[in-house]
Amino acid sequence: MSWFRKLFCRSRSNAADLETIVQRYGEVLGAGSSVERDTSELPLDKETIKASLLKAIEMTPPGDMREHLKSGYVSLGDFQNLEELRRQGMSIAEVISTEAENLLRELQVKGL
Repeated sequence: MSWFRKLFCRSRSNAADLETIVQRYGEVLGAGSSVERDTSELPLDKETIKASLLKAIEMTPPGDMREHLKSGYVSLGDFQNLEELRRQGMSIAEVISTEAENLLRELQVKGL
C-alpha cells in the first residue's frame, strides 16, 4: 500500500482516484522545463487537479510532502491556454505570475 493510500484510506476508490490524479500531474510537472506551460499538457482539467491537490494538502501532515504538494498547487499557475493568451495579446508572464499569487493566497486563506 502506498503512502498516499495510507494517508487517504477512508475510501479506497476516492484515495486511488486522488492518488492517480496527483501522480499524473506530478509526472507532467516533472517533465517540463519551462515556466510557460500549455493547459493541453495537463492530464485533466485544472479545476480537477486543483481540487485534488487541495484535498491532498489538507489531509497530509505538515512536513516535506505537504510542502511539495503546496508547491505543485501553486505551479498550476504555470499552465495556461498559451494560444489564447497570445491571440489576445496578453502578457503570458503576467498572467502566470498573477495566477500563482492567487493560488498561494488561496492556500494562506485556508491556513495551509
